[in-house]
Amino acid sequence: MKYRNITITLGFIVLIIQFLGFPQSWDDIFYVVLGLLVIAFGYLSGKEKVSKPAEVHKEAPVAAAQA
Repeated sequence: MKYRNITITLGFIVLIIQFLGFPQSWDDIFYVVLGLLVIAFGYLSGKEKVSKPAEVHKEAPVAAAQA
């Protein structure tokens, strides 16, 4: 869930960068960096943690007739 929030925040930053008045070359750099971050966090959020299934404890078979 935290990656989703970071991605939304990065999207908001991309939205407001055009209104901040930076020179065009700075805007280009910001867009490239933010785009790479969005890609990275999108990848990380899509990766599901795969946990190992619980081990089944098999008991040794009990002999029918123990002497």
